[in-house]
Amino acid sequence: FLKEQSRQTGRPISTKDIDGVEIETMAEAVLELNDRHGTSFAFEHIREYWGFSKLLETIPGISNVGQYAMEIVHSARVLLDAKPVPGSRALSYYLFEEGVAEPRITARPGNFNGIDVAALTRIWYSQKMPWVDSALINIGEGSGIGSDSKVRRIVELQPLYHFDDSPFDIEAISRAGI
Repeated sequence: FLKEQSRQTGRPISTKDIDGVEIETMAEAVLELNDRHGTSFAFEHIREYWGFSKLLETIPGISNVGQYAMEIVHSARVLLDAKPVPGSRALSYYLFEEGVAEPRITARPGNFNGIDVAALTRIWYSQKMPWVDSALINIGEGSGIGSDSKVRRIVELQPLYHFDDSPFDIEAISRAGI
């Protein structure tokens, strides 16, 4: 049914964001934060969208919380060791088995502070979800966060559904008619 619907419309059934939707990036980021600072935060402490930044604000000596959050989230350890979001692996594999191509579209930068985020993201998929075609992984270019390019790519593809956890991106995607 899903494959047929995609073929009839000429559009992907769905697209999805990566962080927080398919990869539990923030849980690994909390572990990295704890290792760096000897803290004992738990993933449950950051269940709201800006929760990680709020945790960083409680640690003395961090002058630029936004930049430091980016350094942790885009560290090689976090990018490679993060676990799949519960259920995402099974759903992804089911759709693959059904022949449904599901583009991943993220605001992750292509690189950050000399770390090749795009390559590490593709390595993560090759290790944890090897059935995902790397050509379906859309990552921002350059070193900036690519929310605008993410939204543009989703609008270009015109999926029937898009799954995301960013309230800001969801609002922009909705305004664009998806």
